Amino acid sequence: KLDEARVQIGFGKNSLSFVEEMGRRGPRKRGGDEDVEVESCLEFEIDKGLVESELMKRLRIGYEWLKNVEQGVRNEDKLKASNYAKSLGSDWIVKHQNPQIRLLVACNLSELLRVFAPNAPFSARMEKSIFELFIRQLAGIDHIEGEFFEWHCQLLHRLSNLRAFVIVLHHEELIADLFKCIYSSVLPQHSFKIQASFELILSSILEELGNEIPESILESALAPLADSSGEYRAEAHSLAASVLRKSETYLQKPVSSLLRSILVEGNSSGSELAENLDQLLSSLADISSNFLLFSIADLERDLSLDDVSLRAAAVNRVGALLSTQKTDLISAYPALFHAFTKRIVDTDPNIRAAVCTFSGTILKFHASA
Repeated sequence: KLDEARVQIGFGKNSLSFVEEMGRRGPRKRGGDEDVEVESCLEFEIDKGLVESELMKRLRIGYEWLKNVEQGVRNEDKLKASNYAKSLGSDWIVKHQNPQIRLLVACNLSELLRVFAPNAPFSARMEKSIFELFIRQLAGIDHIEGEFFEWHCQLLHRLSNLRAFVIVLHHEELIADLFKCIYSSVLPQHSFKIQASFELILSSILEELGNEIPESILESALAPLADSSGEYRAEAHSLAASVLRKSETYLQKPVSSLLRSILVEGNSSGSELAENLDQLLSSLADISSNFLLFSIADLERDLSLDDVSLRAAAVNRVGALLSTQKTDLISAYPALFHAFTKRIVDTDPNIRAAVCTFSGTILKFHASA
């Protein structure tokens, strides 16, 4: 019975149980006391000799059949699914020239991941190519009027529910590309379910990596928050903020470390986010003041630098942070606020003027502080 068969489905720390997933797949026809497949298993074979129309037909049949194969199955269906996985886990079909065939292949492979979870049903040699295929197909979800939009959605939801990308965390460039792909694909017209699936994919990756997140992936995760040129849509910024908020426990230390590196070394830190540090700090402050915890000492130090231009830049940076409406940084970091107010008697008149300007905004939003 399902209550007794809590078979693991998916990958990573918070994978779904078989019972939970069956609930999502909806009801199945019943015969007597036993479950009966909605459709009988249709024979299908995949090979290079098939014309494209026949290949697409068989891929559709295979996909519909796979959706009714239970995860962790141990009967003849598993053997058929295993043989099917071998035929799909080949370069010629994963990299097929027909985009519709590639989409159908990706959908089939995502179902095969479910059936064989927590073990991948394809060779390690094909792992990267298959997940590159997944990423390219996820990018198609921004074509909301497209004929195959629903197929892209089904792929997204399956990969999201499985937390499939934790399999390839060792491919840093691949994961960084995934973040860029999703941030570039999210649209205001997307449903809550689509946006929630995007968030689950990204947050599950950050949760799995924890404090050991590589800098390339961290920078990709933060990119929309540092965007001041309009490269990303507002929805990408909102998505990134939701992901960071959900992953705050795991990201506070690596984010703080990255910020300190940029504050101390500037552009020489090698970070692509260095040029838009002020925007990044402001966005992070709006999400949670905790992200700035280990950067406060550096911000205070910069307010007292001997170099006037650097000190002025620090005053503008801290003033903007203290003026943010969403987060009360004055209460969170009173020492930083006091260091800022001391600049009211700075020897440079432009710095004194800047402090006065920011003070008006601070009083408007945080008078009680």
